[in-house]
Amino acid sequence: MVKQLSIFLENKAGRVAEITEILAGMGVNLDAISIADTESYGILRIIVENPEETCDSLRKRGVTATLTDVLDVSVRHEPGGLARILKILADNNIAIEYIYTSMSTKDGFASIIIRVENPEEAEKLLRAAGYVLG
Repeated sequence: MVKQLSIFLENKAGRVAEITEILAGMGVNLDAISIADTESYGILRIIVENPEETCDSLRKRGVTATLTDVLDVSVRHEPGGLARILKILADNNIAIEYIYTSMSTKDGFASIIIRVENPEEAEKLLRAAGYVLG
Protein backbone atom coordinates (compact mmCIF):
# COMPACT_ATOMS: atom_id res chain seq x y z
CA MET A 1 0.00 0.00 0.00
CA VAL A 2 1.11 3.56 -0.66
CA LYS A 3 -0.11 6.96 0.47
CA GLN A 4 -1.96 9.05 -2.07
CA LEU A 5 -2.14 12.80 -1.70
CA SER A 6 -5.59 14.27 -2.46
CA ILE A 7 -5.67 18.01 -3.06
CA PHE A 8 -9.02 19.82 -3.08
CA LEU A 9 -9.25 22.62 -5.63
CA GLU A 10 -11.71 25.20 -6.80
CA ASN A 11 -12.86 24.31 -10.29
CA LYS A 12 -11.41 27.33 -12.08
CA ALA A 13 -8.93 27.88 -14.87
CA GLY A 14 -5.30 27.80 -13.80
CA ARG A 15 -5.78 26.16 -10.40
CA VAL A 16 -4.14 22.85 -11.38
CA ALA A 17 -1.26 24.76 -12.98
CA GLU A 18 -0.86 26.74 -9.75
CA ILE A 19 -0.65 23.58 -7.63
CA THR A 20 1.77 21.83 -9.99
CA GLU A 21 3.97 24.94 -9.95
CA ILE A 22 3.97 24.86 -6.13
CA LEU A 23 4.94 21.18 -6.21
CA ALA A 24 7.69 21.85 -8.75
CA GLY A 25 9.01 24.67 -6.58
CA MET A 26 9.12 22.23 -3.66
CA GLY A 27 11.14 19.78 -5.79
CA VAL A 28 8.31 17.22 -5.82
CA ASN A 29 8.20 14.80 -8.76
CA LEU A 30 4.81 13.34 -9.69
CA ASP A 31 4.80 9.55 -10.05
CA ALA A 32 1.05 9.37 -10.81
CA ILE A 33 -1.68 11.95 -11.26
CA SER A 34 -5.45 12.02 -11.67
CA ILE A 35 -8.08 14.73 -11.45
CA ALA A 36 -11.81 14.39 -10.91
CA ASP A 37 -14.12 17.35 -10.93
CA THR A 38 -17.61 18.59 -10.27
CA GLU A 39 -19.12 21.89 -11.24
CA SER A 40 -17.57 23.73 -8.30
CA TYR A 41 -14.49 21.79 -7.15
CA GLY A 42 -11.96 19.17 -8.15
CA ILE A 43 -9.80 16.57 -6.46
CA LEU A 44 -6.25 16.26 -7.70
CA ARG A 45 -4.86 12.86 -6.69
CA ILE A 46 -1.12 12.30 -6.85
CA ILE A 47 1.49 9.76 -5.86
CA VAL A 48 4.82 11.26 -4.78
CA GLU A 49 7.98 9.99 -3.12
CA ASN A 50 7.44 11.73 0.25
CA PRO A 51 3.66 12.04 0.65
CA GLU A 52 3.56 13.01 4.34
CA GLU A 53 6.18 15.74 3.94
CA THR A 54 4.52 17.00 0.75
CA CYS A 55 1.10 17.08 2.41
CA ASP A 56 2.46 19.03 5.40
CA SER A 57 4.22 21.52 3.13
CA LEU A 58 1.08 22.09 1.05
CA ARG A 59 -1.04 22.60 4.15
CA LYS A 60 1.43 25.23 5.39
CA ARG A 61 0.82 27.02 2.09
CA GLY A 62 -2.94 27.01 2.69
CA VAL A 63 -3.73 24.12 0.35
CA THR A 64 -6.39 21.63 1.51
CA ALA A 65 -4.76 18.20 1.25
CA THR A 66 -5.28 14.75 2.76
CA LEU A 67 -3.56 11.36 2.65
CA THR A 68 -5.32 8.13 1.64
CA ASP A 69 -4.14 4.52 1.41
CA VAL A 70 -4.23 3.12 -2.13
CA LEU A 71 -2.78 0.09 -3.86
CA ASP A 72 0.07 0.55 -6.34
CA VAL A 73 -0.01 -2.65 -8.39
CA SER A 74 2.55 -3.58 -11.02
CA VAL A 75 0.58 -4.89 -13.98
CA ARG A 76 1.92 -6.43 -17.17
CA HIS A 77 1.25 -3.88 -19.92
CA GLU A 78 -0.70 -6.18 -22.24
CA PRO A 79 -4.31 -6.95 -23.15
CA GLY A 80 -6.04 -8.43 -20.11
CA GLY A 81 -3.40 -7.28 -17.61
CA LEU A 82 -5.80 -5.05 -15.71
CA ALA A 83 -8.76 -7.42 -16.19
CA ARG A 84 -6.96 -10.21 -14.29
CA ILE A 85 -6.43 -7.98 -11.24
CA LEU A 86 -9.99 -6.67 -11.30
CA LYS A 87 -11.33 -10.24 -11.50
CA ILE A 88 -9.45 -11.19 -8.31
CA LEU A 89 -11.00 -8.22 -6.52
CA ALA A 90 -14.48 -8.90 -7.94
CA ASP A 91 -14.33 -12.60 -7.06
CA ASN A 92 -13.63 -11.56 -3.47
CA ASN A 93 -16.37 -8.88 -3.35
CA ILE A 94 -13.92 -6.00 -3.00
CA ALA A 95 -15.45 -2.83 -4.42
CA ILE A 96 -13.32 -0.39 -6.39
CA GLU A 97 -13.75 3.33 -5.79
CA TYR A 98 -11.45 4.50 -8.60
CA ILE A 99 -8.43 3.58 -10.72
CA TYR A 100 -5.72 5.56 -12.50
CA THR A 101 -2.27 4.84 -13.88
CA SER A 102 1.23 6.06 -13.22
CA MET A 103 3.32 8.34 -15.41
CA SER A 104 5.49 5.57 -16.87
CA THR A 105 5.99 1.88 -17.48
CA LYS A 106 9.02 -0.21 -16.62
CA ASP A 107 10.16 -3.47 -18.21
CA GLY A 108 6.74 -4.03 -19.79
CA PHE A 109 4.81 -3.31 -16.60
CA ALA A 110 2.52 -0.39 -15.77
CA SER A 111 1.76 0.85 -12.29
CA ILE A 112 -1.98 0.96 -11.60
CA ILE A 113 -3.30 2.94 -8.65
CA ILE A 114 -6.47 1.42 -7.18
CA ARG A 115 -8.61 2.73 -4.32
CA VAL A 116 -10.69 -0.09 -2.82
CA GLU A 117 -13.01 -0.46 0.15
CA ASN A 118 -10.73 -2.94 1.96
CA PRO A 119 -7.11 -2.20 0.99
CA GLU A 120 -5.50 -4.65 3.44
CA GLU A 121 -7.52 -7.61 2.16
CA ALA A 122 -7.04 -6.56 -1.47
CA GLU A 123 -3.28 -6.25 -0.97
CA LYS A 124 -3.13 -9.71 0.60
CA LEU A 125 -5.12 -11.28 -2.25
CA LEU A 126 -3.07 -9.64 -4.99
CA ARG A 127 0.26 -10.55 -3.38
CA ALA A 128 -0.95 -14.14 -2.99
CA ALA A 129 -1.73 -14.14 -6.71
CA GLY A 130 1.88 -13.11 -7.44
CA TYR A 131 1.42 -9.38 -8.08
CA VAL A 132 4.08 -6.88 -6.99
CA LEU A 133 2.73 -3.91 -5.04
CA GLY A 134 4.53 -0.66 -4.27
